[in-house]
Amino acid sequence: TQDEQYEKNMKFETYLESVVDRYLNGTLPPYLRSQPAPTRQTFPVNTVVRSTIDAVIMDETKDVLVFFTQKNDCDECAIVEKWLDEIADQIATIEPNMKIVKIDIYKNDLDRKMFSFHKAPKLYMVPGGKKVEEAHPFPYLRDLNKRQIKGFMGHFAVHSFKSCQQAKKTESVDDLMKATKKPKKDEL
Repeated sequence: TQDEQYEKNMKFETYLESVVDRYLNGTLPPYLRSQPAPTRQTFPVNTVVRSTIDAVIMDETKDVLVFFTQKNDCDECAIVEKWLDEIADQIATIEPNMKIVKIDIYKNDLDRKMFSFHKAPKLYMVPGGKKVEEAHPFPYLRDLNKRQIKGFMGHFAVHSFKSCQQAKKTESVDDLMKATKKPKKDEL
């Protein structure tokens, strides 16, 4: 009826006004696409989605390696995922404070202030310890291979890979960042 239609229009108008007011006041939260949170976890590498990733990477008791993947048409992603499964299996009992997680970049929006890249696969290490609102993740910038990925994890881990802890004390964060960068063509 006309009364029902009028009531619907008034509700929509009120809703629209509230959205515009929140936008103008800077209180409207951004819309971020997220898959539903998994009800069961895949092991050994856990799956995270946009709505759950912040809680995982902000856990101060865990060092977290984040694997950004693309489920469709990415052969390299499948290879890296296999390596990460193997690494996670190897360290599961000896490194309880190390967590490896994966997220599909085409089904989940990312925090571009924290994670900046253009294509998958991509790895970031978020060390444990005191984490503030924006943790400082370290991007993996070398050629992808299993041995170097394990070394990268060991370099930036705070709670895991205790054998690497002594070596890290002699190196600054800048030195470690340089160690993970690809050499330029003129440096080869």
